[in-house]
Amino acid sequence: MIDNISASKHSFIIQAQNEAETISKVITEVKKLNPYEVIVVVNGSTDQTSKIAKSMGCKLLEYQEPLGINLGKAIGAYYATGDILVFLDGDIVIPSNRLHSFVKSIQEGHDIALNDLNWAMRGRNKPDPTSLAKKALNIFLGREDLGINALGGIPNALSRKAVEIIGWWNLVDPPLSQTIGILQNQSISSPVSVDVIRPNKARKQHITKAANSPFAKSTSRIIGDHLQAIHRLVEHKGKRGGYVDVRQRSVIANLEVPDKRKSVKRSAVVSLDHGSNQLSSIINILMKMNVEEVIIVGSKAQLSSFHFKEKNIKIVPLQNSLGSYTSRLVGLLHSSAETTLFVDGHSVLTEEDLLPFYEAIERDKIDIALNNKGFLKDKTFPIDQKSTIQYFLNTAMKRPDLLNHSLMNTPYAVKRQVIEKVDVQAWMIPPLAYVNAVLQGFKIKAVHTVKGSSNVLDGADSMEVFLGDHIEAIHHYIKNTNERGNFTDGGKNRELIESMKKGEPK
Repeated sequence: MIDNISASKHSFIIQAQNEAETISKVITEVKKLNPYEVIVVVNGSTDQTSKIAKSMGCKLLEYQEPLGINLGKAIGAYYATGDILVFLDGDIVIPSNRLHSFVKSIQEGHDIALNDLNWAMRGRNKPDPTSLAKKALNIFLGREDLGINALGGIPNALSRKAVEIIGWWNLVDPPLSQTIGILQNQSISSPVSVDVIRPNKARKQHITKAANSPFAKSTSRIIGDHLQAIHRLVEHKGKRGGYVDVRQRSVIANLEVPDKRKSVKRSAVVSLDHGSNQLSSIINILMKMNVEEVIIVGSKAQLSSFHFKEKNIKIVPLQNSLGSYTSRLVGLLHSSAETTLFVDGHSVLTEEDLLPFYEAIERDKIDIALNNKGFLKDKTFPIDQKSTIQYFLNTAMKRPDLLNHSLMNTPYAVKRQVIEKVDVQAWMIPPLAYVNAVLQGFKIKAVHTVKGSSNVLDGADSMEVFLGDHIEAIHHYIKNTNERGNFTDGGKNRELIESMKKGEPK
């Protein structure tokens, strides 16, 4: 017996489907903790799982048909009567001393206890889509400290109070449950690390590709679960998830769009918002590349020290700095070229850096030519916040090939057709313009790596703006698909849950 484990009534809920080989071992470890009750939810089994669970004195809830992932978790929570609910799967045997840590964490006052799996992100492996989704959601929720720890990973435990606040029925969707818990300021701990990744046996859903998705069925379901959770965040805190926006959108709305002269082949927009110390060098490079129109956007104070003789340089002075993203939009409004390149005036660049972006559009028929920032995801371990969010956005849009590439990173080039088709206001929010372009089917590719390029953020609350921009972009994507981004939910029997909520026979 482990000390103090009997200080509360603790219910263990085990989901199982064809787990005859392991279920007795799982229950044996649980029984060492003197549980108040052990509930085994068996669904769609064709082996002896139910018989074994019943013979070991467990409360058996049996369903002949498969219910879908995590239905057993919700059903078990509905029937559980303990003060602490601990959730397990029937195929992974976890030592009782490890399980004790989750019960103890709730006894100590936490509402939710998660398995600490952050060790899985510290290696030099490419981040997998499900880990990215978990980490991105925690960042959006202001809980970067949780890393990839999530209610989707067993074992985990919840207090009775937490289940009542979250709603037992929402446990069908663990990311949604976690989002509700965090929005309700519940206390979350990660008391111990239990390796459930390596013992997790491969199943058909892990390798079978989902319809209309580049991912396997299980991965697609998990990504959809996280988009559904972000949808709830937006419903609760607005389209930016409660994050600030320092941009003066009304200023842009009132800007006069200049009359365009006859279209030229190449244009370049140079923003000075974060400095102009490389401006002369950049202009010389652009002249060598036969750029027919150079648009320089900056405040009057920034532009006062520059005098240009070249006829193809267009100066756009602003009363005050509007931020680099907004300056890019102002420059875009003045562009009359078939291809527009975007750079920042403080970036150290060469002709070899810039020419590939024009060539990708002119020669390779790309609509948006991005700076290849894929090396960043392999440079920092664990993966940094910005790369995580940018990578997750591409994953959510079913474009994992785009990795962590983004319209936030200059230099990049855009075809005239894209500029005309994407809502003009969206261009001041790069992720929003990016989502617009993906939804319209434009051809997007990272064509060249410029390591010394700009990835600056605007304003004192720059990370807040960055996160808000990406939530707003995801919100737009959800509005144009559905709350799960058109990802599968894995065939969850939601009708059963709804009938239980109404008190109908189960």
